[in-house]
Order: sequence, then C-alpha cells, then structure tokens
Amino acid sequence: MLVLAAMLAASLAGAPDQPIQLMKGKDFSALLSGVAARCPERETNLRYAFPAKLLDTETEITNALSPHARTRVLRLSAEAQCGNGAGCAAAAGLSALHRAGAMPRVIGAVCVGPEWR
Repeated sequence: MLVLAAMLAASLAGAPDQPIQLMKGKDFSALLSGVAARCPERETNLRYAFPAKLLDTETEITNALSPHARTRVLRLSAEAQCGNGAGCAAAAGLSALHRAGAMPRVIGAVCVGPEWR
C-alpha cells in the first residue's frame, strides 16, 4: 500500500500544471476569459471544476430564460447528441448558451454564485 502511495505521489509531482477536467474548446475558453476579466479570484475554481458543476449552473440559467430563448438553447444543446456523463452535456450547454448570446449570464453566475467560491 505504501508503495502504491509513493508511486502516486511521484507521478503527481511531475504532472503538468493543467486542469484536471476535460472542459476545453472555444466556448470554455470564452468563459474562462470572461471570468478572468470580471472576477479573477474565481478562475481557478472554474478551471478545476467538475463538468457536472458547470452543467448545474447552465441548467439554472437556461431555466431562467424566456420561453423562446430556452427553447433555442435546448434545441442547440440537443444537437450534440450526448450520451451519459456530464462532460459532453456541459460543453454542449455552454456552446448553446454562448451561441444564444447568454455567455454574460454564465460569467455572472460564476462570479456571484456561492457554489463557485
């Protein structure tokens, strides 16, 4: 057991300083840039967040949209045809919100939401 712990510690010591999660792409980059500009103290929390946490925020924002905007975002999200797991759904939802012009709302939610502290 100690050997396994030592191996794990050694592998993490040489690990590059990059996000653990797999969120990436132009939409996530736009979110990171917006958060870095508006509330830089939250950028690290966003960068290392699980996709499910972002998905929860996206769902809250989508539900608060007007019926027309909500329908558009849901239609755009469905185009990704995601299976199980939050990673694809979070990326698709973020892309849909970005394309619908709601990225400022996502940035605002990350900057003021207590769950992002």
